[in-house]
Amino acid sequence: AVVSTQSTGASIRADSPTANKSTIRMFLSTAVIKDWGVETLDVRAAFLQGNSINRDVYIQPPKEFRVKGKVWKLNKTVYGLSDASRSWYLTMSSELQKLGMRQSTVDPALFQHFDKDELHGIFLLHVDDFLISGTEHFKQSIVNKVVEKFEMGKTCISDFRFLGWNISRRPDGISINQDHYISTVDEVVLSHQRRQEKEADLTEEETSEYQKLLGKLNWVATQSRPDIKYEVLEGSLTMKSPKVEHLLKLNKAARKLRAEHSLNSIFLPKIEERIEDLKIVVFSDAAYGNLPDGFSSTQGHVIFLAGRSRAHILAWSSTKIKRVVRSAIAAETSALCEAVEEAEELRLNLIETYTGRDIRKEVIGRSSDSHKKLLPIVAFTDSQSLEKCVKTSNRPSDKKVRVDIAFLRQAVSQGYVSDILWVPTEKQLADVLTKRGVNSANILQVMSTGNIRC
Repeated sequence: AVVSTQSTGASIRADSPTANKSTIRMFLSTAVIKDWGVETLDVRAAFLQGNSINRDVYIQPPKEFRVKGKVWKLNKTVYGLSDASRSWYLTMSSELQKLGMRQSTVDPALFQHFDKDELHGIFLLHVDDFLISGTEHFKQSIVNKVVEKFEMGKTCISDFRFLGWNISRRPDGISINQDHYISTVDEVVLSHQRRQEKEADLTEEETSEYQKLLGKLNWVATQSRPDIKYEVLEGSLTMKSPKVEHLLKLNKAARKLRAEHSLNSIFLPKIEERIEDLKIVVFSDAAYGNLPDGFSSTQGHVIFLAGRSRAHILAWSSTKIKRVVRSAIAAETSALCEAVEEAEELRLNLIETYTGRDIRKEVIGRSSDSHKKLLPIVAFTDSQSLEKCVKTSNRPSDKKVRVDIAFLRQAVSQGYVSDILWVPTEKQLADVLTKRGVNSANILQVMSTGNIRC
C-alpha cells in the first residue's frame, strides 16, 4: 500500500519522454553515416537511482519488516508511483547535460555531444534502456562517466535487442528486424464451416482473439513492416463489431508476414555522400472513400533519408483522414500535407543532430536560408492534378483544399520543400499504405536493400 500526502495525482506531472520510433531509426542512420558502432545499456533498479522524491509518500513495509504502528517514508520514487518514470528521466537528462550534452529540441529523449561544432556522439533514452553511438572521445568523456555514476546492468555491442528490435551492426550498414516476434504471430484457428459464415458476428471468445491478433500485427506494422499497416488500420476500424470476414483478413495479414520472411529486415546501408548532398524523399498517397464505413478515406506516406542511390527508411504512416473529403484530390492533398509536415520535423531533427545549430526558430514559415540548403525535401505523388495545382495558379473549388494547396505552395516557395513531383502508380512506394491488394514487393525491396532511384 502507498499513501501520499497529495490525495490526488492531478498536480503531479507524470509525463516522461521516450524515444520516438522515427528518432531511433534516425539515430541508427546517423551511426551508419558516421561509421560508428552502436551499443545498448540498461540500468539496474533505475528508479531507485533517481533524484530524491520531493513530496511525502509512505508505504507499508514488506511482511518481514513490518512493525505495528509504523510505515516507511520513501526517499526515492519507486515503481508504481505515477511520476517514477519522469523522476528518473529528469535525473538522466540533468546528468547528461552536466556532462556537456545537448538535448534535442525536436525529441527530448535524444542527446547530442559536440566538440568544436563537430558531432562526436548521440545518446538516446527510453526509460532505463540507453542507445549509444559515437567516437572514442565521446565514450571516454561521456559514456564512461555515466557508467561510473549509475549501477548498470547488461551492455551489448553490435548485435542486440532494443525495444523488441533485433539490431545488427554490419561492416556495410545496420540491419533491423523483428523475426523473433513475428514467429509468435499466429492465425486465429477457425473451422471450415465457420470460415464460410463471413457475415456472422464474432463470438466473445473470437473477438478477444481478434483483438490480440490485431495488437500483434499493429506492433509489427509500426516497427518494421509498413506493408501490413493498411490491413491493421482497416482491422482497427471494425474492432467494435467484428465479423468473421474481418478476422479472415487479419489471418491473411499474419500469413503475409510469414510468407515474406526473407524481406522482414530493414537495412540501413552505407551512404557515401556528405550531409550537404543528402535529401529527404517522401512518397505520399491517398485512397478516396475506401474504408469500411463507405465514406472515409485513407492517407499514407513513407519517408527516406537518401543519397544518389542508397536510402534509409525513417518513417511511415497509414491513417484515416480525420474529415470526410469530397474528392480524390482533396484526399491526396491532405495526405501530402501530412507527409510534408512529418518530413520537416525529421529534417529539423537531422539538421540539429548533424550540425548542432539552434533550430528553435526554424519552424514552417521562418526557415533561414542556410537551413533551406540542407536536406531539402523532395515529395512524390501519383496525382497529376495535385502536382498541377501546386505548380500553377489553379484554384480548387473545395475551400479546405485551397488552404492545403496554399500550404504546399508556401513550402515550395520558402525552399524547405525543393520540389513536388508526379510518379506513376506502379512506382508509388506509399500505395501499399492506403489500400488492400497492392503488391508490396517494391517497398519491401527498398527497405531490405537500401537501394532507391528517385
